[in-house]
Amino acid sequence: DIVTRERESGEIPADGPARVLSIGSGVGYMEKLLLEELPDVELHVNEPSTVGMRWLRRLIPAERIYIGLPPACLPPDVRYDVIYLSAVDYGIPTRELVHVLEELRSQLAPGGELICLSASLLEEDSFIGSFVNAIKILIRAVLHCLGIRRQQFWGWRRTRQEYRRIFALAGFSAIEDGILDDGFETYWIRGRQ
Repeated sequence: DIVTRERESGEIPADGPARVLSIGSGVGYMEKLLLEELPDVELHVNEPSTVGMRWLRRLIPAERIYIGLPPACLPPDVRYDVIYLSAVDYGIPTRELVHVLEELRSQLAPGGELICLSASLLEEDSFIGSFVNAIKILIRAVLHCLGIRRQQFWGWRRTRQEYRRIFALAGFSAIEDGILDDGFETYWIRGRQ
């Protein structure tokens, strides 16, 4: 949907296929839907493991599948119109996430954008959200005092403000975010190169 809108608006060149990189493709469900909707997209995928890739290998040529941790496993000379991360941010500490986003930003074509779909948004609009955030801060403080790495067992949950700050620190401009009407209320944030 995002690629279609940008192609129609002229933000992605219409003269050739849009080059899209999916990070955290898993078994490839979203990628299959993307290719069904936009069969001309030049889709590249990244997954840290080969588990579950058998199905995806039927859809994507082998030279466009990158196994390993990004950006180290990605070809340095390929530029993408769109890079999207699908529910991988929860497992990356903040400092490292900023670094990964900076590195990925350098692989965007001029005017390209990076989109992060997150399943770990911390809503602070409710008492429970505020309480969980307070617990998160307390755990970080205790782990820091004990000299243990700042990590939570369930990964990192971030507020919208934290995501926006991370994208700004990574050098993105025109940062936008919102909630998908997908039944799961998936949070998304995007920024331009």
